[in-house]
Amino acid sequence: MDSSSTGQPEQTPASGTLRTHLKNGAKNLLAMLFGVSLAFVIAEIVLSFFVPPPPKFRYPQPRHLSDPELGWVMRPGQQAFTIDQPVSVNRLGFRGAEITDDKPDGALRVLCIGDSQTFGNGVAQEKVYSSQLEEILSQEWDGGAVEVINAGVQAYDTIQEIRMLERHAPTLRPDVVTVGFYINDIGETRRKNRAQVVGAGGEMKRHGFKRFTPYRLIYLVKRSRVVILIRNKFDRAKASDDYSEILNGSTPQELEESWVLIEEQLTAARELAEERGFRLIVFPIPMSMEFQRDYPNEDYRSRYMALADRLGIEHFDPTPAIKSDGATFENNFIAWDGHINATMHRLIAEHLARAILVPKTASR
Repeated sequence: MDSSSTGQPEQTPASGTLRTHLKNGAKNLLAMLFGVSLAFVIAEIVLSFFVPPPPKFRYPQPRHLSDPELGWVMRPGQQAFTIDQPVSVNRLGFRGAEITDDKPDGALRVLCIGDSQTFGNGVAQEKVYSSQLEEILSQEWDGGAVEVINAGVQAYDTIQEIRMLERHAPTLRPDVVTVGFYINDIGETRRKNRAQVVGAGGEMKRHGFKRFTPYRLIYLVKRSRVVILIRNKFDRAKASDDYSEILNGSTPQELEESWVLIEEQLTAARELAEERGFRLIVFPIPMSMEFQRDYPNEDYRSRYMALADRLGIEHFDPTPAIKSDGATFENNFIAWDGHINATMHRLIAEHLARAILVPKTASR
């Protein structure tokens, strides 16, 4: 009986060969996926004996709102997480308890501005340096009550920080303003477009394939030692490229514009301090790479201190003393992340307290 009498299409040798190739290809693909999955699981098990677990990101992380002047601000009144630590944001968009516009009579009000290091990425609210500073000052201050405000916002640069200070200083009336400067400000201050918030959800823009990946899935993947280890290898190599020249004393010419902008902003902050009658104290945040090797010719902390000195702004550099006391990357920074941990926050709070409690001077 031929194929025409059965109603079935005639099968040629070529179509049979193609079908065989497709079946074999599917089998090979499944075998490869199984092998990769098995290798991934084995690698996760092996790494669990040698490396600490990655931070466990919880959902949601802090949400933001677009701001025409600052680029973005934290959404007021939200409850979120920074990695796995709870975050409460008050009505002004700052991390921490609510703040009254009217400062109590005789109170000492300190406003701490900065980026994610000041905000306390991955650190509990009571452990960030602003909170620990309030604890120390409350024990040492002879005047009235002490209130330290954490005005750090993730991913801010120096321009955003000083503009935010200009916005809030008239109503908050701080007695002291501290600026925590970090090395990435040298590059970020040059950016022209600060409108990085997308959609009503307030999550920061993502690039590449991550644009199509839900944040919940991203946070789940970040719990993998294998994935984070591979990602960090690339990220740290890139960071080393970005920062090594600065730390080795040869800042790239294209970043010189940043120092001009930083000087302009610190000048504006000094003038605001003179106008509003508050003390302005600036300092560089310790950087993780400097706790892994020595950079005797660094052009980060020393340059910032020299700039503050030239402008007549109070300043101090906590890194040398902290290093000499035996601080290490493992003990003072968040593993896999590079942000300062609660221990480093405490050390910074102690240095800040000494700077605030001693008589006003232009340098330390």
